[in-house]
Amino acid sequence: MQQLARSRFTTTITVAGTLTVLSGLLMYWRDSGFQLAWIVSATGLTFTIGGLAGLGGLSVALFVSRPAIRRVAELSKLVVASGGPPSPAQMAEIQALQARMTRGGRWLAVLLGIAVVAMAIARYM
Repeated sequence: MQQLARSRFTTTITVAGTLTVLSGLLMYWRDSGFQLAWIVSATGLTFTIGGLAGLGGLSVALFVSRPAIRRVAELSKLVVASGGPPSPAQMAEIQALQARMTRGGRWLAVLLGIAVVAMAIARYM
C-alpha cells in the first residue's frame, strides 16, 4: 500500500477514468443530441444503461475505493513509523477499509461489466 500511495497510480487511474467518462458523454451527445426519441430507442436505451453503469463505476472508484486506499496507506505509514505491529484499533480500521475496498471492487467490476457489454451490443440493437 505504501508503494501504491507513493506512485501516481491512483491519480493516473482516476484521470483515465474521468477522461473515459467525459469522452463517452461527448460521443453520447453527438449520437443522441439528447433527443428523447433517440434515447428511448433500443440503441439509445442500451447506450444510456451502459453510460449510467460507467458513471456509477467512476463514482464507486472516486468515492469508495480511492479514499479507502488513501486511508490504508496513511495507516501503513503510521504503523511503519511506530516500528511495531499495528495497534488493535489500527488493525480493526485496516480490516474495515479492506472490506470496503473489496465491496467497492465487486461493485466496480459489475458496473464496468455492464458498461462494456452495453457499449459492445448497442449498435446492434
